[in-house]
Amino acid sequence: MKFTLAALLPLALALSASASGLSCKKNLKRNFLIGYNPDNKVERYEYGYNENWKFDGFLEIKNSTIHQQFEFYDCEAPSDDFHSSHGNVHYGQVRPTDEKDLCLSSEAVFVYKGKDKKESKIRVEPEGIVNNLLLKPCASEGEDLRHQWFKAREVEDCGVRLSLKGKKGDVEADGLVHNSHWTVSLEPFSSWDWREAFYLSEGQLDPKCALKNLK
Repeated sequence: MKFTLAALLPLALALSASASGLSCKKNLKRNFLIGYNPDNKVERYEYGYNENWKFDGFLEIKNSTIHQQFEFYDCEAPSDDFHSSHGNVHYGQVRPTDEKDLCLSSEAVFVYKGKDKKESKIRVEPEGIVNNLLLKPCASEGEDLRHQWFKAREVEDCGVRLSLKGKKGDVEADGLVHNSHWTVSLEPFSSWDWREAFYLSEGQLDPKCALKNLK
């Protein structure tokens, strides 16, 4: 598999505007994006372009030459639709250290269909979307921000555990999934062993990190 790394991000992304309407500050240690599964396998990811599948997205790095680092920005909730940080639980955006106008963004969010909050009732929005984890211009409100609103908490011996929270009524997406076109997406975590816990970390993780959650 061949792909280019972040230096070849599309020009449209490189020229994106900052989310000037959102009050944010850097919080927690900058680090690498890591996926960690119950088999104690650590995966490292960078943003790039898959030449075979013609897709932008976060791709697994097969060697040790990972360069991209990311930082968590603690942001004030712009409205009552979003959770605010409290205690050791933080809400906001995840941004690459070298492209601070870009934010980690999920193509999809997840909601319960009806009042029955069971895993079988979880639905993706918008319907039919090809769900990828991408870098997009940082948003400051509304639906665009919903796809960039992350929850973060420092977990001892693990790093900073990340999950996509979206709006208050959305289902938290904290499991990293490998897609058929070699990119990854975030989905609600389950007992399926091929979903990885998602961290900002150096990669030296305790074996229990894959099973620790943010509840």
